Amino acid sequence: MVNQSPEVKKKIRLAMTEISASMTRIEAERELIKEIIKKIADEHTLSKKLLAKLAKSYHKQSFSKDVEEQDEFQTMYETTFMAQN
Repeated sequence: MVNQSPEVKKKIRLAMTEISASMTRIEAERELIKEIIKKIADEHTLSKKLLAKLAKSYHKQSFSKDVEEQDEFQTMYETTFMAQN
């Protein structure tokens, strides 16, 4: 593996450059998302955590699944820790 041809090394370097550029864009987008959430949270005294969860659910169109999982969690918690045996 170490003794790759110059062509293979060049392809690998180009791929790493492309990946690095992509990672830079991802980081920038994540920062933008944080800034938007912070702005809305501050302007309307809302939880950043709640807004982030809302954004994720909206993006993935997973509201029904999220509610189902929350209901399952709530049931499990209540039956495990709150029920009197």
